[in-house]
Amino acid sequence: MKRKILVGIVLSLLVLSAVSSFAQQNIFESHNKTGHMNVYGAVGWGGGYTLGAAASAEYVMGQFTLGPIPLDWGVMGSAVLGFLPDIGLGVDAMATLHLGLIWNVDFYAGLGLGVGILPFGIEFAQTAGAVYKVSDTLYVQVQDIWTTGGHGVYGVGIVLKM
Repeated sequence: MKRKILVGIVLSLLVLSAVSSFAQQNIFESHNKTGHMNVYGAVGWGGGYTLGAAASAEYVMGQFTLGPIPLDWGVMGSAVLGFLPDIGLGVDAMATLHLGLIWNVDFYAGLGLGVGILPFGIEFAQTAGAVYKVSDTLYVQVQDIWTTGGHGVYGVGIVLKM
């Protein structure tokens, strides 16, 4: 689990550093507004060679900039279900950070605390993903979300922005 968190953090930093080299070209665009509610849903491969599903709700709390780079931040609550052949359930709460591009792409990452219900456990939780804007309220996503006890999903899904 710690290796997955470290990989998520390293990949997020690599993405941020790679796109920051384009900062002078003004390729950044915020895809969130303070007060937005984002609802995520994904299905895919879970931990332990199972199928999995994840559902999340995120509240965007604010925005700030690092030079020309606009960043959005918020809080997210998620539930992760692993099934076929093993059943597992975990829930988590995370702080999130978004980096949007003018090419209708929004990268996000989150880190927080997860609680495993089946089986019980408490550990760090993490998420990272990329979403592509289809319309003002509908995005498609590729997501990696992990919570305690190996509950997680590498999946694809949708995001509704309200």
